[in-house]
Amino acid sequence: MPNGGSDNCATCWHNSRHPGQAGYGSFPDARCECLLRGVPIEDPLFTYCPNHPHHDPGKTPFPVGPIYVGEPGPGLTYTRKVIVPSPRTEAVRQGLVGLLEAMPEKPTAEYPSPTRFHDEVILQLGEFKEARAVPGLRRVLAFAPLARAPIQVPEDEAVLGAEPMVDRIGTIGRAMEALAKILGEPAADLLEPYLGSGLEKKGQPLEVYEKLAPLRALAARALALCGDRGKAALQKALQDPVADVSGEARRLLGCWTLAATLTLAVVVGGHAGPGEAPPGISSPALPLAAETTPASPDPRPILALDIPELERLREQGWLGVQAGPARIEMTPAFSDKPGFHLLVREGPFEAAAIAPEELARGAFRKVPSGVLTLRLEPKGMLSVTLEAGGGGPPHRTEIPSRALIGPIYTALPKVVLGIVEYAVVRERGGREGLPPAVTLIRKDGEGAYWLAHHPDTELSKVVWLLAVDGTLYGVRKDGRLLVFLKKPLPPPPS
Repeated sequence: MPNGGSDNCATCWHNSRHPGQAGYGSFPDARCECLLRGVPIEDPLFTYCPNHPHHDPGKTPFPVGPIYVGEPGPGLTYTRKVIVPSPRTEAVRQGLVGLLEAMPEKPTAEYPSPTRFHDEVILQLGEFKEARAVPGLRRVLAFAPLARAPIQVPEDEAVLGAEPMVDRIGTIGRAMEALAKILGEPAADLLEPYLGSGLEKKGQPLEVYEKLAPLRALAARALALCGDRGKAALQKALQDPVADVSGEARRLLGCWTLAATLTLAVVVGGHAGPGEAPPGISSPALPLAAETTPASPDPRPILALDIPELERLREQGWLGVQAGPARIEMTPAFSDKPGFHLLVREGPFEAAAIAPEELARGAFRKVPSGVLTLRLEPKGMLSVTLEAGGGGPPHRTEIPSRALIGPIYTALPKVVLGIVEYAVVRERGGREGLPPAVTLIRKDGEGAYWLAHHPDTELSKVVWLLAVDGTLYGVRKDGRLLVFLKKPLPPPPS
């Protein structure tokens, strides 16, 4: 299946190569035009929208939501990114309001992908800040969250196990977010009651409270868009019996701690201007933690690691893969480019580093046992093919590319900043495109890895990494030592 599912432009009845017909045409990967939106589609197998027949069998006559493209995402997975926004015409706005008003309480059978039709209708109305949608969105808030319907899968695709179902929790969450964007702070009064969904009876087993935990977490995220009133309401979520919800509330409250200091970033670190996050913060601030901060405003060292020892331990982070008779070792190395460089060796022989763009199209490297072909395939799989020097058929294997990070994360020492744990990876440099640098790797609760990369040129002064409960944590290079520091956040502007 193409990356992200078969709900792509190649199989859509709005494809100019087979208008009105769903399914793959003769040349599914050939450039085409979307007849509904009047835009060219460069890569049909990896482009998506909610008007696809898998999501919109009623053939809505106007565009619903944006056009998405599949691209590598966090943790070496794949996600969908907007490449063409929705048209903002009055006809589209009115049409979306009409779809919202006709939306049934029970979900409809639909293909299981991120681009669900009803959710996209609501998301787009929120992006438009369409005030006429408020009555319909309030009606969606009253939907039964656990009303369910089976997913719908094409005959040529298989789903293992019991028939999967979809409920209305995600749709209600989208409606909460849309109301927050349209109404601002006043929406907090509508959304706050949902922090108690499923908690009405006290003293129940944890599994009872877990049933509607996703709905409470979505309510927390929407309240984060409601200014000070939303912040006050979020304090209640800190007491949620389900850790995922209380942790989300801590994370969201951390966002306010960070937002209050961004305009002062030039004072505390010298790396960012007003409205810009300091380097290393690629997502909202990490969860709050209770910690006493030092009285002095100057950075205070809290830990120092020996850089030569980090470089030695880095050599233990290679992953071994058997390709026919040869054992090939591989490891990723990171730079300021998206993706990763791939380092490959057989025994003591190390081949030239493979840059991300070369890996995407297929790279060839000679090793003692023959010639390797390495390619980053769809869905984040890494294919390794060895053509042995003595002839015979090629030996091919595939591994998930994210598996390359596991040995590094295990082998390297960890530091804890507040309550956030990082593996500290040191690259000594000397390879093309890979200057000396430090990469910090965080592993989240779902097993995805998040990376913050800093070359030595940045580490000559403090790089501030994150804010945790009123304390900034940073790192700098001092000779042969990598020094971690902390200092109190400056008070927020009045």
